[in-house]
Amino acid sequence: MKQPKVIAVAAISLDGKIAYDHERQIETSVEDKRYFERVTREAGTIICGRRTLDAMKRPLEGRRNVVYTTQADLLAQEPTDELWYTDEPPEQILEKLAAQGAETVAVIGGCDIFTMYADLTDEWHLTVCPIWVGEDGVAMGKFSRVRYSLFKRVPFNSDEELLILKS
Repeated sequence: MKQPKVIAVAAISLDGKIAYDHERQIETSVEDKRYFERVTREAGTIICGRRTLDAMKRPLEGRRNVVYTTQADLLAQEPTDELWYTDEPPEQILEKLAAQGAETVAVIGGCDIFTMYADLTDEWHLTVCPIWVGEDGVAMGKFSRVRYSLFKRVPFNSDEELLILKS
C-alpha cells in the first residue's frame, strides 16, 4: 500500500523557531492562516503532538486530527473520525492512514513531531516570518537531511513569504 504524501506546514522565524515557548506560537498574517486552513483541509488529516493540540485549544474542524502523545489517559480514548490519540511510530501511523484511504497528510508540529516525520516528509510548506525569536524559542526540530529543493516561493501581502520545499 502506498504511503500518503506527507506535507509539513509551519510558520518559522528568521532564526528557525516555530514558537516563543511551548504555549505561544508565532503570530502570522491572515494570508498565512488562510493558506494553513486550505492546505490542511485539502489534506484531510493532520498530525501533531499533544502540546500543539493544547495550543490550538481544540481539534481542527473538518479534518482528522491524529495526535501523538504518551499520556495513558488520552491513549485509552477510543479513536473517532475527528480525533485519534496514538503513540505509534510514524511509519505505522502512515500505514494505518493509507489503509483508511488517506492520500495526503499535513504534519503541523511541534518540534518533536517535525523531527519524527522529517525523513518521511515529501514537502515542507514554510511561512517565513520577519521576526527573530531568540535562543529561548522552540526550534523547528533536529533533522538529518540538510538539503531540499525550492519548488515554489509565494510572497504574501504582509512581510511574510511562503517557501515550498521538496525532499
